[in-house]
Amino acid sequence: MQPESRLEKIINTLDLDPVLAKLNKPDEKKVGPKSYPVYAMFNALIAMRLENMNTFTQLVERLTHDPQLMYVCGFEPFGTAPSISCFSRFKENLGLETGLNVRKINKVATHAYLCAITMIAVVIAVNQESSTKSLAA
Repeated sequence: MQPESRLEKIINTLDLDPVLAKLNKPDEKKVGPKSYPVYAMFNALIAMRLENMNTFTQLVERLTHDPQLMYVCGFEPFGTAPSISCFSRFKENLGLETGLNVRKINKVATHAYLCAITMIAVVIAVNQESSTKSLAA
């Protein structure tokens, strides 16, 4: 069994249920192709930051060729990775691109929560990694 990656530690440490509950829209009628799970898309954005990927093109390329990353994020490991357009739409729904509210959530607050979650997650992962190395020494 492989040790947990930094991304897995962060995802397993964070309780994103309150955020994801606000982002999920089960009662909304969907038109078009089946969408990807919100938690997987969100985890992919965290992975993008942790792995220093600057563009959705880099993220999609990495997901396309890395079934382990697909699995850790919550996608089907050998399924089709979301497109650049999917990530752009997802970011637009979370970000500050248009208006101040999306699905009755203040976008400024949502953006601030995402930044804070990412920073806290990195600190937790680094601290856990440091304490694990200290115990091993």
